[in-house]
Amino acid sequence: MVPSADVLVVNDHLLDAQTTLVAFEQVAPRARVLHVMDGSEALHYLFSTGVFTGRPADMPQLVFLSLEMTSIGGLCVLDLMRAHPLTCKVPVVLASIEGNPSHYRRFNKFDANVYVTLPCDFQRYCAVIEACSQRWLPWALRPCGAESARSPRPSPGSRWRSPLPEAFGHA
Repeated sequence: MVPSADVLVVNDHLLDAQTTLVAFEQVAPRARVLHVMDGSEALHYLFSTGVFTGRPADMPQLVFLSLEMTSIGGLCVLDLMRAHPLTCKVPVVLASIEGNPSHYRRFNKFDANVYVTLPCDFQRYCAVIEACSQRWLPWALRPCGAESARSPRPSPGSRWRSPLPEAFGHA
C-alpha cells in the first residue's frame, strides 16, 4: 500500500525532480514527499486508481506540478484536478524552468495557486521551495533557530521579508 503524501511532485525530468526532492528535504524535512513521473501517474495517485488503488483517500496538501512534461502536461492535470470535487481545493504550484508570459495567462485561466519560474541556482531554488512550504506546509518547516538551506532564520522579534514576491513569477 502506498502511504499518504503531504507533497506530490509531478515531473518527468528526473534531474529536476531530484533537485526538488532535495530542496524539500532541506527546507521542510518533516514533509512526506512523493515523486511521480508524469501527469498520468499523478492522476492515478490523486484519484486512487491504477497502481494507487487502495491508497488512503486523503489528498496531498500541495501538488508541485511541472509544466514541461512530455506525456500529459501540467495544465491538463491541473484542469482535471480543478474539475473534480475531491481535488478542486488542493493547492497547486505550477513550476516552469522558463519565464514565459503565455504561461502566466494560462496559469490564471486554469486557477493554479501560484506559478513559479524555477531558478538555476540551488540556494534560490530552495528559497522558492521554502516559500511554498511556508504557505502550505508551515508545520513541516525546520524549527525556529535551525539553519535553512538559504540562511539562518531570524530571531522571532526581527523583521523578515518573505521570499514570495521575488521568488514567484507571479506576485
